[in-house]
Formats: sequence, C-alpha cells, structure tokens
Amino acid sequence: MAYAIRGWRCVLLIIALLFPIAAAAQANKSMFVSVQANQDSAATAKYGAGKADGMAGMLEKLIDDALEKKFPCANVLDRNDVGALLGLAKLRELLGNGDDSALESIGTAVGAAYVVSVSVQETGDSVSINGAVLDSTKSKGISALSRQTTVSSAGAVTYDSLQQYAQNLVNGISGGPKCTGYWKGTVSVTITQNASGNGVSTHGTGKLTCQILGVGQDATCTYESSDVLAGPNGSMTTTKTATDASTWVSVSVTGDKLALTFGAIPLSVNVKGSVPVDPYTESFDGGSYTLHATSDPKHQSGTWTDPNGGPTGNTVVTWKLSLQ
Repeated sequence: MAYAIRGWRCVLLIIALLFPIAAAAQANKSMFVSVQANQDSAATAKYGAGKADGMAGMLEKLIDDALEKKFPCANVLDRNDVGALLGLAKLRELLGNGDDSALESIGTAVGAAYVVSVSVQETGDSVSINGAVLDSTKSKGISALSRQTTVSSAGAVTYDSLQQYAQNLVNGISGGPKCTGYWKGTVSVTITQNASGNGVSTHGTGKLTCQILGVGQDATCTYESSDVLAGPNGSMTTTKTATDASTWVSVSVTGDKLALTFGAIPLSVNVKGSVPVDPYTESFDGGSYTLHATSDPKHQSGTWTDPNGGPTGNTVVTWKLSLQ
C-alpha cells in the first residue's frame, strides 16, 4: 500500500478545484475514512453480488464509531460525506485511477489530516481485510493492520470480528486530533464473579488498570484475571494478561456526568485443565461507564460499585484524573 503522495500536479489541481469546499471543511473535518470492497467470481457465484460491499459498509460504520470514541474532538468524514460534498460523479472521477494517492488527495482537499484506507477482498470463502492510517500532513503511514478470515454459510463475516478489527486498527493510531484540554491520570475496573449450579461452579477476579497519558485519549493498560471453572469431572483455570498495552480511554464530563470508555486491548490467554489447550490471544473491551462527576471541572476522582452486581458478581470502577 502506498503512503507517499504521488503526482503533485494532480494534487494541486484537485485542491485548486475544490478550494471553496476545503476552506469550509478545514475547520470541522479532520479524519477521512474509506472502505472499499471487491469479490471474485467464485464468491459471487456462491453468495451473490454485493456481499463484500455489505461487509465494507458495516466495517466503515464501525471504524467511524471507534474513531469518534477515541477522538471525541475530531469530526469523522466518510465516503458518503465526501460524495455529498463533491457529488458522486466527481468522487468517482477522483477515485478512478485506483491509486491510494487519490484518497490522500481527497483527504487533503477536504481538510482531513488523517486518512483511514481499508480494502475488503472476498475470494471464495476467504476474506482479506487490509487497512492503513495515513497522516496526510506528513505523507506518512502511522498504523497498518491485516486480517484473514472466513465467511459463514450465508456469505458473511461475523459482526464481532469486524468490530474487533475496527477497534484494533484505531487503537494503533498514536497522536491524532487533540481536544483543547486533555485528561491525565489513572482509572481501573475490577470485576469479580462467583456462581454455582447443577454441580458446576465458577469464580474469579479480573482487574484492568489504565494510565491515561494526557495526549489525546492515548493510554497504556495492564490487565490480569484468573477464572476457575469446576465440575464433577475436574476443573479448568484460565488466566488472561496484558502489560503496558497501547489503547485509548475516552474521558468526557457533561454536567454532573463523567463518561469513561475503554478501547480494546490484546490479551494473552493460558488455560490449564484436564484437556490441553494451546495458549492464544484475544481482544478485551473494557466497556463504557457513566459515573457521577465532581463539581471541580479540572479534577475528577471517585469509586463506583455496580448496584446490580449482587452476590454472584460485582464491578468496581475507580478513577483519579486531572485536566491538563
């Protein structure tokens, strides 16, 4: 995938043609997302035309959502928005060369400092997803992610796998559009569970601790959990860990409400039991919480216990944050 902007004459021409649009968009548009799809004849014959387009549309929406959570002060512009600004004929013309520089040129023309470009290729029963994030102000790639997966009997990829891809791609973006002020500090989530029935019991605890770095919404997180599942035929212990994993934590205060949203982080998983299981990795989403904000607009701290936890499990959130 190309990261450098090629054909400077073409870029300058596009910017000149679109100058009025660029001037209007520069103030409130900072990220441009494009997800394109293709499928081969085998996929079309088996699942029908347009399956890859449907996956691409869903993935684009998931990437939009992930960007808006990680960068709450940014405005996200997708291909539909660009089509409305430029007109579909002009958009097709600019994309007609099949070159990544076209996306960079469009992003620059509409005032987007960051361009997210993803391709979905369905080949028979296999789907390849390849994405990259470009800082168009520096003509530099800052994040890339590829995934290979299979389609279901209905010709679709699961929603969870697309959501995980979107979150992981966005997690890889360091820096990004900044808010006027930014939060720095520590937040943690502790989860316990204890349940039993029909001769089977499960108990365990997990703790997620994140350091918000005071640069946009960037954060590093540590996670550790241990869960024991016991039954008549033995027991199984599952441990999950992550150390200084790069992700994001969105913090916003509106009135008396403090909203925290955690980005996904990759976990290493080990299982010990009577049946051997190889170590594997998975993605963990820390979730979203709406908490009570203090009256101090520059400092937020407290502890919240889920009132719906009950005797079988509980969730406790603690935070200590300051606005820089």
